[in-house]
Amino acid sequence: MWRQRKNEMKKTLFVILLGFFISGAKAQYFPFQPVNEISYYSSGDFHDRVMIQDSSIYEGRGCLQIKNIISGQNDYRWTNHNKLRMLLPNKHGHYIYLKDNSFIGVYDTLLHDYVNINTGQLANYYISSIGISPNGNIWAAGNYTIGIYNGSSWQVYPTNNYGNIKVIDDTSAYISGYPFVHFHNGIVDSLFTMPLNTSLRDWDIDSLGNLWIAANNKLIYYHDTTLVFFDSTNTPVGSEKFAKVVVGKNGHVWTCGAYGKLLEYDGTTWSTHSLPGPYIYIDNFNLDSLSHPWVIGGYYSTYPSPQYSNMSIYVWNGSSFNAPVSFPFMPYTNIKAIAPNAIANDDGIFTFNFNYQGFQINQYRGLHEHPEAIDVNCFSVYSHFPTYGDINYGTHSGVYGMYGILAGLDTSVLPSDTVNYIFNDNGSDYICTDNGLLIYNGVFYNTLNTSNSPLPSDKITFATVVQSQPYNKLYIGTDNGIAIYSNNQWTVIDSSDLGLSNFYVTGILPPRDYYYSDTCIYVTTMGSGLIKIYNSSTYEILNTSNGKFQDDSLYYVIPVNLGACGDFVLIGTKENGLAVYDYWINDFEYYNTSNGYPFSQSCAAVDAIYSAGYVLIGTNTGLYWASPCDEIGENNFSENLNVYPNPSSGVFTIAQPSSSQIEIHNIVGELIYKTVTVDEITTIDLSMKAKGIYFIKTTDRNEAVSNKKIIIN
Repeated sequence: MWRQRKNEMKKTLFVILLGFFISGAKAQYFPFQPVNEISYYSSGDFHDRVMIQDSSIYEGRGCLQIKNIISGQNDYRWTNHNKLRMLLPNKHGHYIYLKDNSFIGVYDTLLHDYVNINTGQLANYYISSIGISPNGNIWAAGNYTIGIYNGSSWQVYPTNNYGNIKVIDDTSAYISGYPFVHFHNGIVDSLFTMPLNTSLRDWDIDSLGNLWIAANNKLIYYHDTTLVFFDSTNTPVGSEKFAKVVVGKNGHVWTCGAYGKLLEYDGTTWSTHSLPGPYIYIDNFNLDSLSHPWVIGGYYSTYPSPQYSNMSIYVWNGSSFNAPVSFPFMPYTNIKAIAPNAIANDDGIFTFNFNYQGFQINQYRGLHEHPEAIDVNCFSVYSHFPTYGDINYGTHSGVYGMYGILAGLDTSVLPSDTVNYIFNDNGSDYICTDNGLLIYNGVFYNTLNTSNSPLPSDKITFATVVQSQPYNKLYIGTDNGIAIYSNNQWTVIDSSDLGLSNFYVTGILPPRDYYYSDTCIYVTTMGSGLIKIYNSSTYEILNTSNGKFQDDSLYYVIPVNLGACGDFVLIGTKENGLAVYDYWINDFEYYNTSNGYPFSQSCAAVDAIYSAGYVLIGTNTGLYWASPCDEIGENNFSENLNVYPNPSSGVFTIAQPSSSQIEIHNIVGELIYKTVTVDEITTIDLSMKAKGIYFIKTTDRNEAVSNKKIIIN
């Protein structure tokens, strides 16, 4: 390899129009929304995942989230709490858990942490549920098996069915199934089989040991071998189904379907208690020590998959529900790196699925299983849709695999333990470290540094490869400039070439092979703004010193393909939110608090990805997403319909052809507003409506239909 350095660099000056378009055309293209307010996916299975204790609600769905209603504090227990199935309080005020149908955990007073206990003979069985007897013993139901743990060992008994367990006292319990059975002092008695046209959804026992069973269209009461049925003929359930049932300490029975009301039965009279808001669906609920229900609910949609949005906690105070308390499903603060299906923050790494509002958490890696997972600098990205085995991550102590697999990579050959960036291209890894770039193609290792290559520095901060004919180009970023290698030739640009005191590279966007009109190289720096390099070897510096940029500290630069709306360059800044560069008009637009978007100095755009048609932005205070072009299907984007501001507080303006009919529907398709206007500009006030997503449909006098999604926050 040899060095061909281009020292003659001419500065080309362009007039950059810095515009803030609060209601302009481009503003509608990025309806940024906070992820922690839009979603969590519910399977609809009512397991005992909700526990109420000491003014806090414990919710296990993927991981354990603890929300204190009094203080508003959230606590997230990542380690050892993924795939939680059940949570129960014990007599010491701690909780026990069933995880992944295999592990039972208790609080260890010596370690001051929750640990898995040895399940003994039950280790070979699929554990469906757990319970606690008054003496503190843990009971577990497995495949045709009951186990009782006395704190040191298990006693295991065979049964003739498989189901969930409810402990009655120190020696007996019920087990659901076909049939229901009664276990007492080692003996198993069959009770009854569920009647025809019923299906078991949930069940509980009262203080007398009687069964209450939610069976969809019926609520079944089992007492002294007798079955009593409640349905729409003798309860106010109406057209709903009985989906969950919980018996309070006072003997009152609470049950619900999916919609926004609870039914209470005191043994004589049924009462109906509705949640404070229309169209709220109940996901789960449980009772506190006063037998008051705590409800987790939100707005429900089935498109494109079942999902809840704007999840909140509603607490019954004895006469009404208190004001809802926000219930974000996951902590999205202090995000340090994003991959298409993984996010890292100070708590560790979690993987996810994301698809149009649906944000479903999958698995986690935290301090105890992977101590290095709390120190992530970067992820490797193998493709737009990597499999879980493809996720590697870099830290200050080396490279690690999400699942312990590094595809043969020998980490002992790393030039430095501090890994700043990882890139994968056609099976080759490019690992950027503080002491050089390591390239591994699955067989051979090659290290590039200043001793064998004309790099501006040994500290490699970024690397990417672009496939082009006839040779690939390797772009390398350092803390003192960039180097480009192609066809056995090097092109190096450092701080002295540009007259900069600082050329710390944070990202490089080479010319895109699908976008032939823009042949520039975009380089983001930490302290010197944006460097735009042209194919004629001229360059332009866009920073605060020459008034062409509003921020000198930039985190990344990525391409965003907006389809019908065009191709843009997205840049994360430290002090001014997001900057979007439109190549065609040579102009920037900023998205920050000054024009109604949730990006500010305290919400720095630390990392972002564009994948599968969405932009995900990680910040120090949250995770945000944007759907390009504000599209919902092919008909949503319309040149004839403009809505601004969007998102809004509920007051917005619609610009459309005159003599149009306007209809607005909520997320479940109900018509909430309708008018006919003769003006091209119409202001509408929906500020009294619930926060969330709504859909506007306009029909002009020529019967041309336009659609648009709006967001009220």
